Amino acid sequence: MKFNNVPIDEHDKPIFDAVTWYHRIQLENYLTPGIASNRLLGPGMPFAEVDFRGKSVVDIGAWDGLYSFAAESLGAASVLATDSYVWDHPLYGSTGFDLVHKAIGSTVEKKPIDITDIHGLLPTKYDIVLFFGVVYHLRDPLRALTELRKITKDTILVESACMYPPLSQEYHSAVFIEKGEFFNDASNWWIPDIECLCGMMRTAGFSGVEVKKIWDGGKPHGSRVAVIGYATDTP
Repeated sequence: MKFNNVPIDEHDKPIFDAVTWYHRIQLENYLTPGIASNRLLGPGMPFAEVDFRGKSVVDIGAWDGLYSFAAESLGAASVLATDSYVWDHPLYGSTGFDLVHKAIGSTVEKKPIDITDIHGLLPTKYDIVLFFGVVYHLRDPLRALTELRKITKDTILVESACMYPPLSQEYHSAVFIEKGEFFNDASNWWIPDIECLCGMMRTAGFSGVEVKKIWDGGKPHGSRVAVIGYATDTP
């Protein structure tokens, strides 16, 4: 996805180069050097199946804002980008988000907020909630999903690391990660199998849960999954 914007001036490129990017965001004459594949924006992905036109959107864990800006470009009436861990991190911060926001003339609203404080967004409800790459960073993912259900009016899009194939065919399960054992990242805590993630979403109050895409990482803990959850009027 290429955003409608003005070219980045040559003297500004070193500022962009100095940012630790996660997403690859295609500006007019600059591609941010992120490590993420951005595959959720591809054909057949949940992002492509949802109609953003005229909708209110909140992006939980926005980082440098790719999906916030994508929702805006796809016609969302309003977009709120939230983050805390990354934006407060001394290595990352919110500089990347701010640079892209200015470059494309975005109207996305930015609010530093931790996932554990998401109830602070109430009583507002959002038509679409984006929740990408966050589940496995949470100590209590079920509680977080329950809080997100309270602010979801229609649809939640979830992407997460997952155990695939599952460790058990009899029970839904999640693997507990201690002391950075998962990719040497101490912010990781739980890796659910796919049915565990879907079960948590249903338990949180999402009336329908649909697995849209599974990426087999070649080993159980290296896989990913994209899921859509549907809300009803009453959790």
